[in-house]
Amino acid sequence: MAKNPKLPDNIDESNLGDVALNLLPKKYHKIARPLIPKLEEYIANNPEKLEQVLNQIKGVNQNVKREEQTDSQTSASL
Repeated sequence: MAKNPKLPDNIDESNLGDVALNLLPKKYHKIARPLIPKLEEYIANNPEKLEQVLNQIKGVNQNVKREEQTDSQTSASL
């Protein structure tokens, strides 16, 4: 997972590909980029799945925030 991914406040089908790439380490962007159109096509054909994908993306971002808070608390206690 990318360190400190920057996610927009509003994630929708127009920026889903960019958000997905931002969650990956840069070394995987070249591999993942050809898959982004497939993700977008999947969402276009299954709009009910957009909410599920967004929740997974938001969940990843929340996990990163929790890890950062834990790291900063651990550092402060040392």
